[in-house]
Amino acid sequence: MADNEPTDVATLETEVAAARARFARTLDKLTDPATHEAMKNEVMERVEGYKDGLLGSVEASARATTSRNVTPSANKRLLKDR
Repeated sequence: MADNEPTDVATLETEVAAARARFARTLDKLTDPATHEAMKNEVMERVEGYKDGLLGSVEASARATTSRNVTPSANKRLLKDR
């Protein structure tokens, strides 16, 4: 509330009623099963993206290490099996 607004009881009661209504709508959204499902899906997408990136990085590192430490013919056989 700004300093220049009236602070009579009726105004405060109106503001409280509006705040309660906003709170009720927010609470309805938070307790809605669709909200839970959407949040779960978003978290799983992020986790799977992170996992895929991490595994790709590890695989690339392993391939680089393998190609340095294995003879060329063995390296071809290893990479061919993939």
